Amino acid sequence: MAAAAFAGHGVEYAIFETGLGGRLDATNVLKKPVVTVITSLSLDHTEILGNTIGKIAAEKGGIIKEGVPLVYYYSGEEAGQVIWGMAQEKHAPLAILYPQDVKLNEISSKQVDFSLNNRYYKCDNVKVNFPAPYQAMNCSLALMTWRVLKEQDASLGAEEAPERYVCETHWEGRMEEIRKNVFLDGAHNLSGIREFIKSVQVIPCKKRRILLFGVVCEKDYRHMIQLLAESDMWHTIFVTHINNHRALSQEKTAEIFRQYAKVPVIAAENVGQAYRLAMEEKEEEDILFCAGSLYLTGELRGYLEVLDD
Repeated sequence: MAAAAFAGHGVEYAIFETGLGGRLDATNVLKKPVVTVITSLSLDHTEILGNTIGKIAAEKGGIIKEGVPLVYYYSGEEAGQVIWGMAQEKHAPLAILYPQDVKLNEISSKQVDFSLNNRYYKCDNVKVNFPAPYQAMNCSLALMTWRVLKEQDASLGAEEAPERYVCETHWEGRMEEIRKNVFLDGAHNLSGIREFIKSVQVIPCKKRRILLFGVVCEKDYRHMIQLLAESDMWHTIFVTHINNHRALSQEKTAEIFRQYAKVPVIAAENVGQAYRLAMEEKEEEDILFCAGSLYLTGELRGYLEVLDD
């Protein structure tokens, strides 16, 4: 329906994001896209996509089309071999973004300054308004995709460099500062938590870091919690039950945190209560980080909007 609506209204370029996986996704109604893009791969939704990175790559690679260029964020050898093989089989030109292609120049509490240098794109000192290092990779993938598109359509952005639009990008719930020294991040799986920890470590903090966490049951929550607890970054940890039938209880979450954490772990029965308690604990120069689930980010955002009203 969306594809028909866009076509009927003369949309020049439309971006379709797969819902889950790729091989069986509804976006495959698009038989001849101008480009396909596969972002970083990790062990997520394993109950549906498979329990190895290779199986997940095979599902994600289902969007690769005959002769259509593919832009791929390199996610290790196992996934890379699968994606490369599928691209070869479909005669799809393959453009790969490697981690070493991106250099982080400077990180502040407001933005990341990075440079991209590979055969597809070269730019220096691009500023993106997120303090999370992983966003430099995401933006680099977008810039490479633009380059691949431009090879097919020379008029695309002919007068302006796309770095300008990267600088203007805003993405809610991705290391977003929703209040002064209060960050909201949608990290909700093991790889996301690893990136979240890296981001927290580089964001300047004058005093203490406080964590607010909630998670759903089908994630690898024990290892997520272990990584967070053993990072030794937190002064206090607040855990909560998200308003979702798949949510892990605050009691179970707190129990696991206490197995690994050396700091106080406080359980709250709902997101609003957890936020209030965390803000009571937080001093002016402390930073509160909220993560664990996209459901948490949505619920917390809704709670804060009610407070603002």
